[in-house]
Amino acid sequence: MRETSIAAHESVKPRKHTDKARILATISGFCRTCSELERELGMKHQTCSARLTELYQAGKIVENGEWNGETIWIIAPEGHPKPKKQPSSTEQLRALQRKCCKLLDAYHNWNKLAERGTMDALRGAVHDLEQYVGYEWHSEAHND
Repeated sequence: MRETSIAAHESVKPRKHTDKARILATISGFCRTCSELERELGMKHQTCSARLTELYQAGKIVENGEWNGETIWIIAPEGHPKPKKQPSSTEQLRALQRKCCKLLDAYHNWNKLAERGTMDALRGAVHDLEQYVGYEWHSEAHND
């Protein structure tokens, strides 16, 4: 983490609890989107969005549909389970990279090419990577 990021985090740390309490108080009256909360509470988008994410991860609020392309937030119902932590996009990409590296090593080992499962696994890994990055890789080896 950069020194500027650490300094920024330390500067907002004392306000986080207050900001979250203000958001919860506003949402408890009626559902809101991030932009509505920004206007009503005079918050910057980055601040409001970050506090909403923290409240969601803590299980305090839940999504309740969309309006004008924005998530509508409401107070989480009593007994609503906390969301499971999703791996970050960096963690997901690294896992795919490791999987692809292992399979590419197997691909270059000509003895393993005879095993049909290895090629199918390689195609599957390439497909997963394409889906993740939103790119379709074309090559003769991929399309055979």
